[in-house]
Amino acid sequence: GSTILMRSIGYMAWAICLSKGKINFSNDLNFGVSGQTTEQILARTPSAISSMKAQGTQFCVVHAATNDLSAIPTIAPATSVANLRSIYTQLLAAGISPIAVPVLPRSFSMTASQILRLQSTNNLIRSMARSIPGVLVADPTLHITDQANASGFPLGANTASATAMTVDGLHPSTRGAYWLGYEIVQSILAFLPAQSTQTWSQADLYDATDNQSGSIMLNPMMAGTAGTLGLGASGQ
Repeated sequence: GSTILMRSIGYMAWAICLSKGKINFSNDLNFGVSGQTTEQILARTPSAISSMKAQGTQFCVVHAATNDLSAIPTIAPATSVANLRSIYTQLLAAGISPIAVPVLPRSFSMTASQILRLQSTNNLIRSMARSIPGVLVADPTLHITDQANASGFPLGANTASATAMTVDGLHPSTRGAYWLGYEIVQSILAFLPAQSTQTWSQADLYDATDNQSGSIMLNPMMAGTAGTLGLGASGQ
């Protein structure tokens, strides 16, 4: 949602940053709805595509199916992936490149059956994405997973520790969001222009009269070792 968009736990904020501004994201084009299944998302896809086409969207991140795991009645992995296939093909037909994101590793409220269904869903997503020309894949699973955990849980599991990949075993922390943003950029790097839109120096600051395209950050290069939160902080 809009409250997360430009915070460090928002993966698109990281994608924008790590691409040095070569990609952009508008919250008008955020079609995520909390708690929805792939079936519900599929039903909204034509309307979302109309909005995307109106704004000249080139790529669409499709990150879904985690809610299918806990749906009642049970949604089988094959059904989840069939719904995703339809979403991908509709996007491609509209000239928009889908970026497929497998279900992120999770430890929150997972039964033994759900753990296996998550793996099955993701393996099917990866296989399907490879089989459809034009579908890109952004998969941060190896970065996020605790490989010492037999259940494939994310690093930090349900904790909100400084090194955890989620804040609750389900939703990405700053670290988890970083890796998803990183993989999104890697998946489309070859399609991005050479020129970036980054801030070029400390002098490149916004001014209503003389530099309307400048950075609105008071300290855009994050120079220094101290600062006050909310007042152009440098951080330490």
